[in-house]
Amino acid sequence: LQPPTERCEVDLVGDEKGVGPTWCTETAKADAHITDTCADRHQLGVEGKAMSAAVAQGRSTSLRTPRLCAFVKQRCGKKTTAPRPMINRKHTKRRQRQKCGTNMSLIAPTNHWGCWAALSLAAAAGMWSETKPLGRQFTGQIVTILIALALSNVGIIPFDAPVYGFVNKYLLPLAVPLLLFQGNLTRVFKETGRLLTMFSLGSVGTVLGTLVALYLIPLHSLGSDGWKIAAALAARHIGGAINYVSTTAALDTSGGAVASGLAADNILCAFYFAFLFYLARNLRPDSEGKGQSQGRLVEQASASFNEDYEDPFNFLQCATAIAASSVFCACGTCLAAFFGIPGYSIPLITLLVTFFATAFPRWLEPLSPSGEGVAGIIINIFLASVGASGSIVGMLQNAPFLFLFCFVQVGVHLMLCFLLGRLFGFDRRDILLASNANVGGPTTAVAMAVSKGWRRSFVPAMLVGTSGYAVATFLCVALGFNVLRFM
Repeated sequence: LQPPTERCEVDLVGDEKGVGPTWCTETAKADAHITDTCADRHQLGVEGKAMSAAVAQGRSTSLRTPRLCAFVKQRCGKKTTAPRPMINRKHTKRRQRQKCGTNMSLIAPTNHWGCWAALSLAAAAGMWSETKPLGRQFTGQIVTILIALALSNVGIIPFDAPVYGFVNKYLLPLAVPLLLFQGNLTRVFKETGRLLTMFSLGSVGTVLGTLVALYLIPLHSLGSDGWKIAAALAARHIGGAINYVSTTAALDTSGGAVASGLAADNILCAFYFAFLFYLARNLRPDSEGKGQSQGRLVEQASASFNEDYEDPFNFLQCATAIAASSVFCACGTCLAAFFGIPGYSIPLITLLVTFFATAFPRWLEPLSPSGEGVAGIIINIFLASVGASGSIVGMLQNAPFLFLFCFVQVGVHLMLCFLLGRLFGFDRRDILLASNANVGGPTTAVAMAVSKGWRRSFVPAMLVGTSGYAVATFLCVALGFNVLRFM
């Protein structure tokens, strides 16, 4: 640094060359520069001593190190770095493992084919289990979840992987239209008769049961996922499993909570359906179905519903169903992005498919058998990814509360079904079938009608259950956002 007198001489020389009278300004700048430099050097010494003492004692060195490094680099022209704070590397690695949950798995998250193989095997094993008596008791869906849950918790597959995100983002929306090709609302209103009214009353009972259950059992153990699972279970008990997974996807629910809720609900449904059959023990079959074997009744049920087309599955219909579903998914996703609600892509896809299935039934209904077969495979793969993301400890902790929640929810639903059904003059058969279609969906409702020989109820039971697919996701997403999240 030059003394002020020398700077003034230089500036006077410059002034002689016509630069201008700058000698007094430069002198003031030089004096201020020397003062700031001395102050910064003094501060550097004080903070440097404090930093050295902190490092010697093992404490954090979060002093003004960026300012010191900038000062040294500016004044001395040297590239320096701040001393690294002392950290416990062992604890840091442990926290990283707990955060990602993937470091110790046999199949790495980036091993995409390995993850796909594990999910596919779990889904296939769950579907195979339904061919065995024990598997039918637990249902193939819960078997799929348990297999994937065991694989992830013993360290074979990761808790999180890009494949799981792909399934949730692309495969799950593809399954929604495949299940709704038969959602012709005109046919529902025309052929279901009074059963549709009873089904609507049962849906009201499910909504009220959800409110009562969440008030009595707030599900605080699930944190921010509590009201989301409550809304998803309401959708499950109005439509079916596809509405449960669609609602959880629309509400961005964590995988562990989804698996716990579905496990608790499946256990409850096993007891609930047995209780419905007990209540229907004294109801007689229709005269047309009396004395016929159950296999013959199943054939008649399938023929009555699929009377417009002969082959239940062929490759052309399968390819056409996938192509049509992809078009609906693309349109629904574009509409959601256009309206600024990307999380509502699945409800908008549901709306589009229901509209076209009602307006053009001859085009879409023939695709229904093949579409349902493909959708069943996709749903099982999705449930495998849900199980892989879950924790056995978390499921065991949350499942009892969720089971109690489902018990209260379905109990209030059944009580209101009987009260409202008797009030409006419905018989026990319609009440039980409508409740079965609410809680289990069209498949279990038709199974009950077939097993009891209620031949005239085959088609109505299937159609009212399908109508639940069309409305449950909309209703329960709105219920969650507008009511449940404030409880």
